[in-house]
Amino acid sequence: MKARFILALSLGLNFGLLGWLGLQLNHRSKPPPDPVFKAVTRIVSPAGPEHPMPPAVSAPVRRPEFRWSQIESADYPAYIANLRAIGAPEKTIRDIILADVEKLYQSRLEASRQTNNGQFWQTVEQREKTRRELNRRERELSREKRALIKTLLGLDYDQAALEAWWDERDFGLGLSFLPESKPVEVIATLNRFGEEDNEIDDRAGGILTPEDVASKKSIFNQVLAELGQQLTPAELEEAELRLAGAMLFGFGGEFGGEQPAELKLTGTELRELIRLKWQWDSPLDEELEWPDDAFEHKRRRGQEQVETSVRKLLGDDRFAAFLLHEDSEFQPIHELAERQNLSNSVALQAYQIMKATTDEITRVRRDRTLSASTRRAQMEEIRQSAKQALRQTLGESALTDYLEQDPARWVVTPVKR
Repeated sequence: MKARFILALSLGLNFGLLGWLGLQLNHRSKPPPDPVFKAVTRIVSPAGPEHPMPPAVSAPVRRPEFRWSQIESADYPAYIANLRAIGAPEKTIRDIILADVEKLYQSRLEASRQTNNGQFWQTVEQREKTRRELNRRERELSREKRALIKTLLGLDYDQAALEAWWDERDFGLGLSFLPESKPVEVIATLNRFGEEDNEIDDRAGGILTPEDVASKKSIFNQVLAELGQQLTPAELEEAELRLAGAMLFGFGGEFGGEQPAELKLTGTELRELIRLKWQWDSPLDEELEWPDDAFEHKRRRGQEQVETSVRKLLGDDRFAAFLLHEDSEFQPIHELAERQNLSNSVALQAYQIMKATTDEITRVRRDRTLSASTRRAQMEEIRQSAKQALRQTLGESALTDYLEQDPARWVVTPVKR
């Protein structure tokens, strides 16, 4: 109430002063009248001492209203220039442009899917052709999108790689040790390899030739070379170990997951285990090598090398726990050993006999240089030899128990004459 009273008083005095000045200007040519002295009563606020009159306040200047449409543009270089002009940080510009480009190309992909949507009356072959055409268009748009992002922002990754880094647990486990920008670059490189690999599959129509497999291996080697440029040798080795651990095992200390309690692997043991598997028995070999006799021989030797080295690394008891996780064929032998109170060493010896016997029977069965009767005779001889070896290893009681189990039928199945 007091403030309003003072403001009214101030305005009244100011208007009175302006009126007096105007009067003086209008009558400045007239002689001044005789001075008249009047008593002036000073008005004081009843609330306290007098206050000086506040200065006149000018009306605020209204700034033009800001609209995002003044910044946004369908012309991406202009859009980026506008964002920089208002002082947007480069990271913010990156996030805005990547999301906008992703939205643009996602709409184009959706339009392509609508155009190439298979109809219910199409044959299986026609639908497969439609699927391959849609995959081709998706790869085409993805490459076009990456080229645009490279031109606009100088980046080698897109929104898809960013989202994979944010969301995918396996990538987080495998690449979290890298500096900030490198994980996304690695993911983008792996995504490009996946696109090119899928292109070979589509072109082959599901039936790969040795040339197709060689092309896959060539692309993979190119990816390794590119990763070698993005990462230091130490970073590349660490990334390979971590990603291989996620691929090879569903457990693994610093690599995530829960390992079997019986293993109790140290970090050093886990790394060595992964290195051995990746070196001698990599799952990529089945994708990047032609499955001829030479490959099968190499793979068997590799598996033997892994088992020998891992058994030496872990000892019999922990190696048995490892095999339970790795090879379902070991489970019947392990259960037999528990029922018959046999040691893990005996179970492992029986397992080796079983594996060697299976490999030998497979080799003879595939040997087309042998006549049918010769193949049957050799397979019977292998079975009888395996039965004798198992008797010596397990004992008669355990062998009888073993032969009653379904997984052991290959030993006693009679050969038809």
